[in-house]
Amino acid sequence: EESAADGGVTDFTLTQRDASGALAPADERAVYFPVDYVTPLRGNESARGFDLLSEPQRAAALEASFQQDEPVATPPLSLVQSDEPAMLAFRSVLTKAEPGAAAERTADHVTGVIVGIYRLQALIDAALSHLNDPTVAVVVHDMNAEGEPRQVYPSKKDASLYAEAAVKTGAASIHVGGRDWQITVHASRGYVLRRRSRIAVVELVIGLAMSLLLAAF
Repeated sequence: EESAADGGVTDFTLTQRDASGALAPADERAVYFPVDYVTPLRGNESARGFDLLSEPQRAAALEASFQQDEPVATPPLSLVQSDEPAMLAFRSVLTKAEPGAAAERTADHVTGVIVGIYRLQALIDAALSHLNDPTVAVVVHDMNAEGEPRQVYPSKKDASLYAEAAVKTGAASIHVGGRDWQITVHASRGYVLRRRSRIAVVELVIGLAMSLLLAAF
């Protein structure tokens, strides 16, 4: 807070979520890693000052990014500024000093971190925008979630109904920021008949995987 004040920011407060999930002043601790610069600021004001080390999933991805030369993503989580499901991707900015081997890097080798926010519904909608076929259901799971795979993208249609009626189901995996996502496509009989080949579903899955990967990074 003193550092922000020295930079001319007078309304900067370190925050974290309390037991109820509401924002509250951050607890006293030796190290903080707060969100500082936010763009666009409008609509994201509450994220400024939030200590990324105060929440386990954010902290794990943040600290892992110190030792990676590529973005490191969180599992799906709720944003500070809204309850919208999102994924955060961290990319460390190293100091000018020789950082040494990646596995040996710590926060002392980092001057800051760039954080990208990916709103999952909008991200995957954009990747699938060319599909626009009511006879196909697409479901995306985060395979690295604790416990069992977590669905991060439900189809606009009830995927379970398609799964029961589907004559062809295809799946592909993509690597997103250190996480494995599985894309599953349930195709109806009408889709297969229109294309006169079940191989068309395999081609569709591959195309969707590539589109999603490009949309994410």
